[in-house]
Amino acid sequence: MKEIKIGDRVQIKGDTQDYILVDPDKIYKGEVIGKDGGQLLVRLDEPVVRGTVEFPEVNVAETNALLSEPRKG
Repeated sequence: MKEIKIGDRVQIKGDTQDYILVDPDKIYKGEVIGKDGGQLLVRLDEPVVRGTVEFPEVNVAETNALLSEPRKG
């Protein structure tokens, strides 16, 4: 399995146990903008809205993300 790096595009499957990405039928997509200690900071292509709060970026465990497109360049 390739290592996920900053700038890579990833897919994250929703999970009812997740704090923000709760739709288990949805695949969330975005770009990795940070990485630390097995956690990724991902800027989502489409922000997730929970009530009146919008989440354009989320932290997810690296093990929950699937590399969809390596960083260009």
